[in-house]
Order: sequence, then C-alpha cells, then structure tokens
Amino acid sequence: MNVKVESAGEWKKAISVEFTKEEVQKEFDAILASAKKNVDVQGFRKGKVPEKVIISRYGENLIIETAENLFADSFAKILKENDINPAGDPIFEESKVNTKEIAPISFKAIVEIDPEIKIKDYKNLGIKAEKVKVEDSEIEAVIEAVKSQRAELNETNEPVKEGDVVSLKYENVVIDGENTQKLPAPYAIEVGKSPLPELNSELVGLKIGDKKDISFVFPTDYPIADYVNKPGSATIEILQVRAKTLLPLDEEFFTQIGTTAKNEDELREIVRENMLQKKKNDAKEAASEKAIDKLLAANEFFVPEGRVKYYVENLRDREARYYNAKNPQPPLEEYIENKKDEAARNIRRFRILDYIVKTENIKVAQAELDEYIESIAKAYNYPFEKFKESLRKSGETLHLREELKIAKALDCLIGEVKWEDASKAE
Repeated sequence: MNVKVESAGEWKKAISVEFTKEEVQKEFDAILASAKKNVDVQGFRKGKVPEKVIISRYGENLIIETAENLFADSFAKILKENDINPAGDPIFEESKVNTKEIAPISFKAIVEIDPEIKIKDYKNLGIKAEKVKVEDSEIEAVIEAVKSQRAELNETNEPVKEGDVVSLKYENVVIDGENTQKLPAPYAIEVGKSPLPELNSELVGLKIGDKKDISFVFPTDYPIADYVNKPGSATIEILQVRAKTLLPLDEEFFTQIGTTAKNEDELREIVRENMLQKKKNDAKEAASEKAIDKLLAANEFFVPEGRVKYYVENLRDREARYYNAKNPQPPLEEYIENKKDEAARNIRRFRILDYIVKTENIKVAQAELDEYIESIAKAYNYPFEKFKESLRKSGETLHLREELKIAKALDCLIGEVKWEDASKAE
C-alpha cells in the first residue's frame, strides 16, 4: 500500500492511497472464500458452487466489496499514523476500481482538519461571580407555593375569591376581530395565576352558573406566541368552584414532599440552603459565560464546516422526539442554516476550554469524581457503588472526568479555583 499525504488548502489534507495488485488479490480471495460458503446458485449445492460460476455472476460486486474493505481497514490506520484528526467525513475526489479484473485500486480523499490554536490572555480576566443572598420573603414564597401545590381542593358554592380553582366554559369567542370556536386559555385556572390578567379580576365574586362577558388583550409574555398583543372577547360561564385548604406543616406534610425536615424551622433552613446553592450556581454560570465571551472575542479561529455539520446532526437527533407526523422535523439543511452560528460558538467554546485543560494540566482527583458520581446517583435514587460500577463498565466514567476538568477550567477563569491547585489530584 502506497500512501501520500499533502496539503489541500487551508485546514485540509489530501490523502492518496494505492493498493497493489497483490493486496487486492489477497482481499478478493478472502471475500470469494466467504461467498463460496454462503452463495445460493440453482443447480448447485450450497458451498459447492465453483469459483468460476461465482466470479461470472458476482465478480463485479466482489471487487467493489474488496475496494470497500481495503478502504475501511486502512483509512483509520492512515489517519492515526499521520496524526490527522478529521473534522468531518472524507470527500472522495478520485477513485480507480477496475471491476472487470484484479488490478491496483486507488482513491484520493480530502479531509478537513481543525486549525492549531493558541489561546492568549485567559488568566486574570477580572471576572468573578456576583455575591448572592436569599431574602426571607423568597423563602416564604417557596414554602407558600409548596403548600398551595399540596392543598386540598373542596367544591364550594361560595363566590369566587383569589386562590380558588375555577372550571370555565367559553362562548362567543372573538380574537383580533374574528369569531373562533375555541379560546386558547386554560379551562381550569387558579384565580390570581391565569395567563390572562383580565380573568384574575373578572372572576372574583362570581358563583357557579354565572355568566359574564369579558374583554382582554393577550399579554406580551403569553405562552402561545401567535396570540401575543391581540385583543379578544368572550362570554365565560362558571361551571365549578373549588376552594383550597392549606395543610398544616406537620410530619405527614414533610413526608409527602420528601424532605428530611422535622419541623417548620428545619424546612425553612433547607429551602434557604437550596436557594442559596442555586443562586451561587447561577452566578457562577453567568460569570463563566462572560469569561468565555471575552475569550471568544480575543481569540478568533476557524471552525471547519464538517464540525458544524456533525454538531447540528447530533442536535437534530436529540430533538427528534419533539416532532411527529403532524409536526414534522425540519430537514438537516434547514437545521444547519438556523443553528450554524450556535454550533460554531459552542465548538469554539469547547476548543478554548480543552486547550486550557491541556495547557494547565488540569486534573481531577478520584475523590472529586466519586463525589460527582454520588451526587448523580442520589438525584436518581440509585445505590452509589452500583451506579459507579455501571459507569465504569460503560466507559462513561472517562466522560465524567473530562466534564469535571472542563468545569474546573471554568472555575479557574472566574477565580473560584487557583490555577496552581487545578493541576493537583491528591
């Protein structure tokens, strides 16, 4: 096998390969031997078909299979030996395969490669996570929300008040001047929390069986974008009213919500800790992305089209479950057009962080990895040791370690971890 690797323009390599007649013959013979065992030809017993008959009928296909096998067996090896990490699928410009007889086979493939990068000025960015705190009012709001979610609902004939859950019927619906059969609003709402503000005020004081004409304008934050800022009107009828009865914060309530709290004070402290941790994480994430934006602006480099295509293909595969026959998924070309900028940014983001990890020799101690795995296991209520072993067998442990290296690089960028400590793995 003769191999020639040369530049094919900026960030491209041309790989030319020629297999000798002897190499082609050897692979062809192996494929022919397999065919002899499996091919069915009328008039011959299976496994007893003469080679001449097989070659006369299937010779061209066997040579094509020979060429495919030679390429598949050699290409990865060629890339490794020449330290080429392709950024996408190869493009074949030339191939010579004589399907009539055994002869040398050759091909020429063009592959995109990632540009070499050197990230500058990533230390001392002057970006840190903002200080955060949790107000008592925020804790109260969370506890009240949990109590409201767990409240008992009891049907009542009393006038509607805020907090009641009301079942409605809509008639005479007009939206943006046009009559319609259906109002795009919930048929059961908690008064005070309707996405249509007018319903929150107009329902108060009504009783079961009451009807009322209302006018409204869909707000700018309405969950269905097609209706935002459009005026409308409808006749509403009260079908049912259910009043909320809040449950006491006792042991039974704590068991229901799955908390370790034994009393109201402990519950407030748990809520405070959870909210504080979330705020800290959000602040760190915001600071990290600000640091990345600064590095992206200061370190421009090319992203191969193959990388973008591969990124978008994976994104499209992950989002496939959100589509169906009535709501078909857009074609790949449309995805690429809409997502290419996002893809390029995220690829550049990863390369910057990967460069920092390798340059600074950032490491992750086994204890850090175990702590991370244990946090995931707890989230899924799965035994830690069994979960850890399953990750080890599947090879996912290596991926998690790399995730933690990237996370540590981000922490270094915003001053959460010292650079000199990031390379320790004690």
